[in-house]
Amino acid sequence: MEERGVFAENQNFLAEFLSIKMTGGTESLKAGEIMSRKFASINPEDSLKTVIDLFSNQNAVCLPVISGVELVGVITLKEIFKYLSGGHSQDVPVTRFIDKNPLLVQEDSIIDPVIKFFNNLIIVINQKNEVVGLIGQEELIRYFNNQLAKNRALVKELNAIIDSSYDGIYIADARGNTVRINKAYERITGFKETDLIGENLRTLVKKGYFSSSTTLKVMESKKTVTIVQRLKNGKKILCTGNPIFNEDARLDKVITNVRDITELEELKKQLDRAEELKDRYLSKAIRLQQKQLQLDDIIAESETMQKILDQCIKVAEFDSSVLILGESGVGKEVVAKIIHKSSKRRDGPFMKINCGAIPENLLESELFGYEGGAFTGANKNGKPGLFELSGGGTLLLDEIGELPFQLQVSLLRVIQEREFIRIGGTRPVNTNVRLLFATNKNLEELVERGQFREDLFYRINVIPIIIPPLRERIADIMPLTEYFLNKIQHRYGVKKKISEEAMEMLLRNNWPGNVRELENVIERITVLTQDYIIRPEHLPDNIRVSLRGKSVAPAPGRRSNMVITDIIPLKDAVEALENQLIQQALAIYGSTRKAANVLKISQASIVRKTKKIKNNK
Repeated sequence: MEERGVFAENQNFLAEFLSIKMTGGTESLKAGEIMSRKFASINPEDSLKTVIDLFSNQNAVCLPVISGVELVGVITLKEIFKYLSGGHSQDVPVTRFIDKNPLLVQEDSIIDPVIKFFNNLIIVINQKNEVVGLIGQEELIRYFNNQLAKNRALVKELNAIIDSSYDGIYIADARGNTVRINKAYERITGFKETDLIGENLRTLVKKGYFSSSTTLKVMESKKTVTIVQRLKNGKKILCTGNPIFNEDARLDKVITNVRDITELEELKKQLDRAEELKDRYLSKAIRLQQKQLQLDDIIAESETMQKILDQCIKVAEFDSSVLILGESGVGKEVVAKIIHKSSKRRDGPFMKINCGAIPENLLESELFGYEGGAFTGANKNGKPGLFELSGGGTLLLDEIGELPFQLQVSLLRVIQEREFIRIGGTRPVNTNVRLLFATNKNLEELVERGQFREDLFYRINVIPIIIPPLRERIADIMPLTEYFLNKIQHRYGVKKKISEEAMEMLLRNNWPGNVRELENVIERITVLTQDYIIRPEHLPDNIRVSLRGKSVAPAPGRRSNMVITDIIPLKDAVEALENQLIQQALAIYGSTRKAANVLKISQASIVRKTKKIKNNK
């Protein structure tokens, strides 16, 4: 019988194993993970012939000798070969071949140095010193072959990932030698793998392949570096190099991500064009939705209001709570109606209650209703509240910040449980209503002062919609004015027209009462003015007085040239010149419409910039 030279038969195994060890493949390898739990053992009383047969059947080179449960030692096939080669008899006790100092390891021991004992048998024992397994050449080879297969699969997978990246990837070692580039790098730069692999970055820079090297800068700074690199073919690429360190905190590799700036600039242009088209189509879609929903009383010329209208139509699809915020008179109820008319509840009722205009005892009965005989003077048959009457539709709780503290608890229950109890009743009543809330108060401040329940605030503030005041959406003033004028003329059967000068004053007014104030002013001047043309003198005194003496333009006909004597930021200089041109145009032409026409900008922009000039003075 010949000794099996398993290790000698695989010349490359040790080298590959060592490569696994170098990359951390055996750092946490425990004996129990690779040992064989099925093994044969030798009894000290067995004959040499029996032991030789056992070795042959087990295909082993080393076996343990166990007496009962106690480990006596090991017998190696090598020692038996030595004995038999001398022509000795097989009828000798096996005890003379026992090595009583075998290699023992605990089951949970790390076996990092196992390669040192590759030709020996490792006996694995538990905490009670009982033999639980063996590790021989076969177990080691099986384990490390599996590890090598995994490593090869990992390398293959990493290569596939690198080559699938849309960005270019350039990998260099710690000395600046090119290790790897991916297909995207070849596409972006036009260089081939054969041109670069193995070449040092210093050599490539000298040959003119690159204007500079990200890798070399990373090697110097040991930090991430981003530069714009110019290639010899004229292309510009954006390179970001990242250092990779080994376990000793030494630089191991530099990985550089590469993007074609030309491609990026083209992509930016495409995105800008797409954004422009999106805004154009969005504006058309909003107007189309307005027509479809017959929202004739909605004026949304300003970009801000168009976005709010779009937001209303989106949230209308769901029954989430909406909190509408804004100053008094900005149109919170109008926004609530948009949400209702745009929702699946549009055929149901839309009801509104002002929480601050009704006494607390009456407000509770208005909201929840009451049973017959619930209190003195009550209807004997009872009365349903708004939560019942608006079932299947929408209920707007206006001025929610004025809701009495005790009723806030009841409202919270309705929101959470979708049910309530009538005054004087005992049975809960289910409700199917979409709740909208509106206020001109800062609810967060009320919460901090203990005047509004925090849990209720978070329940109603699911989707906040903030309506800006009229002074912040000047583009809506003119169309709103025309809408109100037509509406009032149709109601009273009169015909009026607003002069440019009067419209100019309306555009430049601050409108503290917002849209409601504008509507009231238009109705007043339409009714009280006898003339067909409404002029500045027909406007209310408060509007004319608020504008008197606030002109920001220089005297008519007087032109001045701005002279800059100090070095100032270019942005500030441009803004100063723009302000001067606006003031001169207003002084010469007398109205924002004419000034806007001369300066080739919108009238709303003129009014907005004029207000900014006045505020900065």
